[in-house]
Amino acid sequence: MVILTTAFPGYALEGYELDIIDYLLKPIAYNRFVKAVQKAKEYQDLRDTLLPNTLASYLFVRCEKRIEKLELSEILYIESIGNYVHIYLENRTLIAYLTLKGIESQLSPNEFVKIHQSFIVSFLWITAIEENQIFVGKKTIPISRNYRNNIMSLIEKRLLKR
Repeated sequence: MVILTTAFPGYALEGYELDIIDYLLKPIAYNRFVKAVQKAKEYQDLRDTLLPNTLASYLFVRCEKRIEKLELSEILYIESIGNYVHIYLENRTLIAYLTLKGIESQLSPNEFVKIHQSFIVSFLWITAIEENQIFVGKKTIPISRNYRNNIMSLIEKRLLKR
């Protein structure tokens, strides 16, 4: 996404042939600058809305001497313990030298939610929510006060009502 700035008005046509968002002629008035930035923001928001989610359905994770391919639908929850993350799958657990924040950036917020400083859970595997706990299969995971409102607002969107 490009906003072209120049002191030469003759470049305007060329700029639009390059698919620029806007063209600012120097000296740039503040209100004109704000308008161009707003136009760029609206364009980006529109792209984010119209383009399909491009996140992959899998991740590759280095565990000891192997690189494991993980289907996101198989992940129950992820727990951060020290400098490692434990990735809990239906039939096994993987341990990787990663940060929770690094993994979180690769996950869709429509499928995974951070419920605690140390835990991310998959919406697919949540079986119940009770007070300050989430049940994922047979595991009970605490919900942090810092994340509770966000979690409950996400759950509320999917909650069946009368």
